[in-house]
Amino acid sequence: MVDPVALMMPAFGLVMVGAAYGLYDKGRFYRMQSERIANTDVSDIGSIEPGTVAVEGTARVEAGEGTVTTELTGEEALASHSKVIAKEDHVDTAGPDDENVERQVLHETSHAVPFRVEDDTGSVLVDTPDEADYRLDENTVIERGRNVPDVADLADDPDAATAERISIGDTHQWLDYERRYEQGSVRPGESVYVLGEAVDRADWDGDDVAIAGGEEPELFILSDVGRAQARRGGTIGAYVAYGMACLVGFVGALLLVFGSLAVVW
Repeated sequence: MVDPVALMMPAFGLVMVGAAYGLYDKGRFYRMQSERIANTDVSDIGSIEPGTVAVEGTARVEAGEGTVTTELTGEEALASHSKVIAKEDHVDTAGPDDENVERQVLHETSHAVPFRVEDDTGSVLVDTPDEADYRLDENTVIERGRNVPDVADLADDPDAATAERISIGDTHQWLDYERRYEQGSVRPGESVYVLGEAVDRADWDGDDVAIAGGEEPELFILSDVGRAQARRGGTIGAYVAYGMACLVGFVGALLLVFGSLAVVW
């Protein structure tokens, strides 16, 4: 009689190989984005023409568009991206950099309004697509006792409100956090980097072009950490994803091979 565990091994192996491919594809996307940043020179806003463009400048409120309210802290912003992440490993096995901690994204959302970016040569309207790749600074920490508006409802996780400490941002170490609340935003007056498609928008109050998502909105990048750091973040993300893909794929292949052999024998 075949051991039931042996029967399950090939199935688990296939699942892990599939997960490895997903990680590889994610790494490929990050690498492609980093290459796009490197290969697209920053243009003077006053001289941009339709096509792929990158601009740097100061974010300003566009008349008639207003602002959004950040989901976790209730602040006014032009764009906001937030996530609620759970630490699945409740046993103290993680190292100083928490390399072994498993994470689960419980909730993720983004909001943006059209806003204007200006430099010394002019200004341009930026229409951030829903699928945009946000590269925002996320480093605010909220300790226990400070009110986080409706965060338990956002995460659909009532236990989140009882976490010992609450962190908003990439603090690099989980410490004793059971939940981590990450939020990045672009506020009026901040410096931003935008990589997208300059499209003909002559009907937008006389603007010749506006920067939007174009035909591939997921490639649109909005960053408040600058071009160099936005590129570096993508490169690091690619290496991490590739490394995890290799590890998960290797384990999955072993399970698939040895599980199949166990069934045959």
